[in-house]
Amino acid sequence: KSGAPLFDGVDHRVESAIEVHSLTKRFGGVTAVDDVRLTIPSGSFAGFVGPNGAGKTTTLAMITGMLRPDLGTVSLYGVDVWRNPTVAKRNLGVLPDRLRLFDRLTGVEFLHHAGALRGLDHDTMIHSPRVLVLDEPFESVDPVSAAVIIEILQRYVAAGGTVILSSHSMDLIERVCDSVTIIVEGRILANGPMADVIGSETLESR
Repeated sequence: KSGAPLFDGVDHRVESAIEVHSLTKRFGGVTAVDDVRLTIPSGSFAGFVGPNGAGKTTTLAMITGMLRPDLGTVSLYGVDVWRNPTVAKRNLGVLPDRLRLFDRLTGVEFLHHAGALRGLDHDTMIHSPRVLVLDEPFESVDPVSAAVIIEILQRYVAAGGTVILSSHSMDLIERVCDSVTIIVEGRILANGPMADVIGSETLESR
């Protein structure tokens, strides 16, 4: 109720929220994600950016256990996302790209539906994840609502949670994130604290 994320089944002494090693995904003859190695520090507000077709959504889908990689491993606070998905996903909140909603359900009804599918009781409704992965969450969101969402996410990070945010808005990422990953043609171009990655440039020019 304090707004702090619930740490459930993972070692909270681990300093990295997510560790990605040699993550690779091919679709036919096309390598969409090519040997990605990535570290997301615990308690960070991490941006994840790149041009269209760079492999952002594919990488995030593998990190969150929604798409099985051809090669590589993903761990969330030391828990392998693919070998121990129950514990990993208990600590993970995901907003996928182009989320499909049920037009006839209210917000509360949708949350109840999603929770019931995952075995949560009526009083719980939704879990309290330690990591949030948000793929383009501000598409079609008005500026006022976006500002409210950002404030909520900043409070979540201040309480100890970790956010990975993918967005086409370089200005937004540079303004709200403390670290950033740039992916191009399926490979990581840069990853680290915002100031180290962009140097004297803007994120857009970088």
